[in-house]
Amino acid sequence: MNHLKKINRLFHTLRFLKPKQVIYRLLYAFIPVSKLNKVQFKGNINKDFKLFPLPHSKNIVSYKDGIFCVKLLNQEKLFQPKIEWSYEVYGRLWNYNLQYADFLNQADLPVSLREKLMIDLYEWLYDGRLSPEPYTASLRIMNTVRFLAEHYDSLKNSGFILTGLNSELHYLQKRPEFHLLGNHLLENAFALLMGGSYLNRDHWIKTGKIILNSELDEQILDDGAHFERSPMYHQIILFRILEAICYLPEKSSFNRMLKQEASKMFSWIRTMTFRNGSCAHFNDSTDGVSYTYIDLMPIAEKYGIDITKSIPLSDSGFKKLESESFELIADIAGIHPEYQPGHAHADSLSFILYADGKPFIVDPAVSTYNPGVRRNWERSTIAHNTITVDGENSADVWGAFRVGRRPDTGLVQETKKGFTVNCKYITSTGLSVEHQRSFAIHNKKILITDLVKSKKKSVGRLHFAPGKKIKHLTGNSVELCDGTVILFTDVQRLESFNYQFNTGFNRQVESHGIAYTFDKMCIIHIEAD
Repeated sequence: MNHLKKINRLFHTLRFLKPKQVIYRLLYAFIPVSKLNKVQFKGNINKDFKLFPLPHSKNIVSYKDGIFCVKLLNQEKLFQPKIEWSYEVYGRLWNYNLQYADFLNQADLPVSLREKLMIDLYEWLYDGRLSPEPYTASLRIMNTVRFLAEHYDSLKNSGFILTGLNSELHYLQKRPEFHLLGNHLLENAFALLMGGSYLNRDHWIKTGKIILNSELDEQILDDGAHFERSPMYHQIILFRILEAICYLPEKSSFNRMLKQEASKMFSWIRTMTFRNGSCAHFNDSTDGVSYTYIDLMPIAEKYGIDITKSIPLSDSGFKKLESESFELIADIAGIHPEYQPGHAHADSLSFILYADGKPFIVDPAVSTYNPGVRRNWERSTIAHNTITVDGENSADVWGAFRVGRRPDTGLVQETKKGFTVNCKYITSTGLSVEHQRSFAIHNKKILITDLVKSKKKSVGRLHFAPGKKIKHLTGNSVELCDGTVILFTDVQRLESFNYQFNTGFNRQVESHGIAYTFDKMCIIHIEAD
């Protein structure tokens, strides 16, 4: 990439940032924190603090014969004689998950061992072998509060753990992630709220509430979606809201506000969940990370949250079509939120299709946040069920979490049986592309019509669910081994390809797909048996 293109990319990446993000990024850069300052806890904990049991815990750490085995994100590492808390060979996300201290919730790990691990982790933070960061501190704070609330009386070093918790809350109060905003800032606020509630510190409670009042109003959209449009992060934030509802005074106005937001969020995630209970994974989303809609339902019902509310999809930028045979969800939006697009993909006008309650055409989901070829592919247009022209992305996704130029998308028309969406963008080579896609559904049939205005030919792709194998391929049709036939009108070439479908972070399964080349127009006919 030449110098001018780099400047152009950087301009389009930075121009959407809020002034607050720039100010705080500079501020935090000039005032770095290399180690955690120890602040002794003085006061009384909230003995009445209660939390609901977790739906299930992950078996992260095991210990035998002086060796720790740590399994995170489907990658395993042995440590002897102690855990190396700064270990980053598997990438920063793996290390972040290590620092979250989710092992504190691990029922099959002795409480005494969990306590020792936490003491060791705090020692690393105090002496600077591990530098504190607001996001990891936030999740660690909430796990520590859970651990203390359940096991305080049986701990030998409860005072040490309390001091560590208190120290991290003092640090977090001064370093909320205003430079990032988004889900990170929400996690900061929930940590301050929970930690303040447990340690009886009104100023942390106040700060948490101020941030949450402002950010939930902005980040939870009218149709109930979290504004980063990732079902995985949506469910993570919904879980945090349910936690807060549990430990905050039941009749407080803040609790009532959280219940209203939770009700909206349940509406959206229920719509984004297929009949078999599987979630549609758009943008940065995959299985095995967050508690699911099914996991969270009993908790919500216990606290009197209305999970039956049905809000039509609107400003989140998704549309859903259903018939007796089919369920189709399409991403009709561009890049959102504009000032924090780190979890967005170049997937405008892509879709996921289930047939007879089973996955048929899928989004490959994500398997890594590590910069490189795999991360680039997973965010690319080629990795989604939509159109590329000249092999270019519809949005300039780059780095691990950056986006430069963005497409202009909009809903053209909508009926009960379908809708039409338009997407315009300029490629990195200066090519102008306009892609209009129509979805129409009948009980036994789906039609997808693509119209493309461009000087180059278009290539569309369909990624089949794992287990879907191609039996026969002709010039204008593909027959799968299960008997399903897909017909293509006005295509010039059909080709099969293999790809790696992500079943979780760092875990893939070989799958198959179809690439279809056309000039200006193509119609896909999919008919149920």
